[in-house]
Amino acid sequence: MKNGETLQGKIDEEFISLEQMRKLWGRQVTIKGVLHYQASGKPSFLEAQLIQALQPGDEIFEKIDTPKSVAQILTEVESEMAGRDVVAEIWGKWPGDESIEEILDALKAMK
Repeated sequence: MKNGETLQGKIDEEFISLEQMRKLWGRQVTIKGVLHYQASGKPSFLEAQLIQALQPGDEIFEKIDTPKSVAQILTEVESEMAGRDVVAEIWGKWPGDESIEEILDALKAMK
């Protein structure tokens, strides 16, 4: 990886041949696949499904985010919801007295 770390993995030969890999040896690449994490949140193993030469715009994929715990997600949601009255935001807005035809017409008009 860009920071010098290495990551164990395997290629899925259904998607990538060793001959394709030969052309990419020593070059910067972008890898698409499934990344498995340890319980600590650290990446542990990568199952590559696509490996291609680095393309302009692929810089966004240079960083591996660590997954958030359920507690972290709940804390973020609670802070976003603080002071909001969700019931008041949706009360009386949907579904109303509209017929199914009126709802379908409104959906068609959104296209």
